[in-house]
Amino acid sequence: MATADSAPAKTAEWRNVDLKTLRGEIIPRDRPAVLKGLVEHWPIVRASAQSDSALYDYIRARDLGRPVRILVVLWWHYVEALEPVNLSVNYWRLDAPEMAEPFAALAHGLMAITPLSASRRELWRKMFDHYVFQTSGDPVPHLPPDRRGMLGSLSPELQSHIRTQLIRSLTKPMPAQLKEQILRLLWPVR
Repeated sequence: MATADSAPAKTAEWRNVDLKTLRGEIIPRDRPAVLKGLVEHWPIVRASAQSDSALYDYIRARDLGRPVRILVVLWWHYVEALEPVNLSVNYWRLDAPEMAEPFAALAHGLMAITPLSASRRELWRKMFDHYVFQTSGDPVPHLPPDRRGMLGSLSPELQSHIRTQLIRSLTKPMPAQLKEQILRLLWPVR
């Protein structure tokens, strides 16, 4: 336990980090980490290593003369430059474990829904609005709780089953029988 007299722990520093090291060693620690040299090849970093004026020239050459809108942790914010040179570096990490699941759903949606025709995407938007975002309220109020399938409370067993199906759907085409089973879970028999 840290006391008022103890110094804070030094943040671990890493060099030559590859994806395997990041996923296998750094992320599982769930601790702050300094990844030295990770972006040293980026042009803006090379310019900043040369001089302040080289960094200024690099940024100025890319200035479009208007404010920048940036997406940060599920909300948009507006950034207005108030000085001749402004630089902001942001990163975010998802501390809450449940946040990884929605992001995975977004990534899957980008792969599975974005390539569809506009009319098909609109149909899926309506499905998501109805079942996921529940824009019209509970989508199955007429069903008793024990008959709602994956539209009701998710037991650990049902969560495990759904995860298994999702993993299978990402690794190989879904067999017709499995697809029917999922559809039955989505639209339980009345």
